[in-house]
Amino acid sequence: MRYRAVIFDKDGVLINSFETVYSAMNKALTHYDYDSLAREEFRKEWWGIRADDNIERKLRISRERALEIFDLYKQKRKELDQMTKLYPNVKTVLSRLDGDYGMGVVTSTNREIAIKLLEDFEILGFFDVIVGGDETTPKPAPDALLKACNELGVEPEETIFIGDTDADIGAGQSAGCTTVIVTTSKTRDELDKVEGIIVIDDLEDILELVGS
Repeated sequence: MRYRAVIFDKDGVLINSFETVYSAMNKALTHYDYDSLAREEFRKEWWGIRADDNIERKLRISRERALEIFDLYKQKRKELDQMTKLYPNVKTVLSRLDGDYGMGVVTSTNREIAIKLLEDFEILGFFDVIVGGDETTPKPAPDALLKACNELGVEPEETIFIGDTDADIGAGQSAGCTTVIVTTSKTRDELDKVEGIIVIDDLEDILELVGS
């Protein structure tokens, strides 16, 4: 198939922010006297899911209380931004795809924060579309991906979506995109059990798939 667009998740695909997000969330939770999260619990049940919704659901608290914690989480994340790094080969991959494919980012992060991070790492200009987690029903619902495809003027079947979590798998498959998962957050053994996805170990492997 001739693909016309490539859409990326942000955290875990373009930007290595796991330690930042994990530390910021635990600082916010413990400030409000909730237990800190074990690393594996966070990876499986929190990573890649919109933070404000997950705080409300996991802690079984009011929306108002969840947003208080979420605001502190955002503050702590900014304070810890020096821990966040761009993954190797990201700029190489984006440069190779640039001009030949429509490109977008679909992320669970709020749009404003996502744009700031992409700008800070000097990769914002590669993307035609950014869809934040505060704009649509969050992943694993397909809404954000369908919105991005619509704005890019492509069909989901003409689109590769690259993610790293179960939520990304659900969103990509529900939307009808070719779903590619990079092994930054889940092991290859875990991913090899999932049907209907392509598993890669390095983002640069995507170039072989698209023939660039």
